[in-house]
Amino acid sequence: MIPMSQSVLPSVSPGVIGLLPALLQVFESTSDGMLLLDERMTVIAANAAAEALFGAGPGELGAAALVWLLPGGLGGGRHPDRPERSDRTAGWPTPLRMARRLDGRAFPVELTVTRLAGSPIAACLLVRDADGLARCEDRLTFLAWHDAVTGLPNRRLLHERLRAMLADPGPRTEPVVLVAVSLQPWRRLLDADRFDQGLRRLVVCLHELVGPDEGLASLGSDTLALLWRLPQAQALQGRLDRLRRLLSVEGSPMAGLHHAIGVARSAPGLGTPAELLQQAERALLRSLEEGAVACCFYSASWMAEVAEHHELEVSLHHALERGELTLHYQPKVDLVSGRVRGAEALMRWTRADGRGVEPTRFIAMAEANGDILSLGAWALQRACAQAQRWQRLQPGFRMAVNLSPCQLADPDLCPLVERLLAQHQLPPSCLELEVTESVMMDRPEQAIAVVRQLRQLGVRVALDDFGTGHSSLSHLSTFDVDTLKIDRSFVVDLAQGGRRVDVVHLIISLARTLQMQVVAEGVERPEQLAALARLGCGGYQGFLCSPAVAAEQFEAIFLAGIDR
Repeated sequence: MIPMSQSVLPSVSPGVIGLLPALLQVFESTSDGMLLLDERMTVIAANAAAEALFGAGPGELGAAALVWLLPGGLGGGRHPDRPERSDRTAGWPTPLRMARRLDGRAFPVELTVTRLAGSPIAACLLVRDADGLARCEDRLTFLAWHDAVTGLPNRRLLHERLRAMLADPGPRTEPVVLVAVSLQPWRRLLDADRFDQGLRRLVVCLHELVGPDEGLASLGSDTLALLWRLPQAQALQGRLDRLRRLLSVEGSPMAGLHHAIGVARSAPGLGTPAELLQQAERALLRSLEEGAVACCFYSASWMAEVAEHHELEVSLHHALERGELTLHYQPKVDLVSGRVRGAEALMRWTRADGRGVEPTRFIAMAEANGDILSLGAWALQRACAQAQRWQRLQPGFRMAVNLSPCQLADPDLCPLVERLLAQHQLPPSCLELEVTESVMMDRPEQAIAVVRQLRQLGVRVALDDFGTGHSSLSHLSTFDVDTLKIDRSFVVDLAQGGRRVDVVHLIISLARTLQMQVVAEGVERPEQLAALARLGCGGYQGFLCSPAVAAEQFEAIFLAGIDR
């Protein structure tokens, strides 16, 4: 930088003197070149950007004549489209003109000229490299249509190419195939730099899979698209096989990492670019949901399923307020006396049009979208209210309610149970909460802590579906539960003898040692019940006694004193 001449300072008003350090800092830090000229059009000060622009070292522009740096001069300081002005701070951009570096090389610049009357500084020039501006404009134009990391056409440009292919296929009749490839798992495993490097290498490999009138594009930071024209299904399958091999073989930039592929097809002249993109991305989403290395094809029938699932999910969200949900109760029977000692509350959904929805379906749906917390709280409240009534009919009657994984992780579970017990004046030991073995093993420390809190309230806890999860018999002592429910898969062939009999006998013996009660699920035939009795099982439930029924029907059976 050429320092500003001290001769300038006497003409500066005293109020501005204190601002000079800040003004000099602005002068030096601006990214555009700045030149201060005297009346002879000689440089008296230049910032570092100007020195770099004109190829000068520090201080080399000092006393340089403007006629050397700008052979055309300032042209009288007027822009052809601007009127003459006498304002001391008037500034205007001039047309592009050629400047000259100290080594004699010419280059285009854009000037903004400010004339300063009555001051040792006759003019201030703001000099901007026009070549740099053009490069910036070209870069911005490129980025408007291309991905910054890979240089591939982006969604906007792909949309235009799809529009051309679908609207005017010309003589070709091959289907237009759009393949979306997600590298989302890849991004989660690698840092940003390694991901971008691998992505660029992968793009080089993928160019082998596209023909001259096909294309490769970027749909986002971790999603690529291949645009193909293929005459028949066999050709598509062959190309997809090549794509999968490229993504998974040793030495590939993606070797050993999961990916997902979604495929959509459209006949020439049919459909829109937006529809085809949406179809490919919906197929890709399904592929991601299925996990591992999946390839999903968009189909109208699948979309009908998606639409039906969405409609069902919306209906479920309002099912409580519409009164469509009820609880049914399946008797739990003491195997020795044959008397009904309790019931398991099971949720049922009958829609307004009379159609019932399978519990396994809507419960899984509610767990996925978060509705299970409100549904579970409602089920607990209704079951406790029903248990209160049946307690008056038969003291000691025990109501069992299932807990979902979301409920078990909910910090409000124990306070909710405590409030409901008090609200319905229900003895805590008459409420049994069932938790599946798989839930206990998924997060054992958290599950065991919640079970311990529930038992401190006096509530009983049952381990449901035992034998279907990943635990072993040695885990039973750490689960700290009151009841063990043997899964129906062990009961179905129990009467035939064999190893299942030995396993059930071992479970019952160990549970008895740990002072746990045992209930067998899914008992449907008398010979199954007889086998369980021989093994010393304490209780059972299943269709042999009764399926789950409405409260009124259960009460009629219960009050009639029917023994099973």
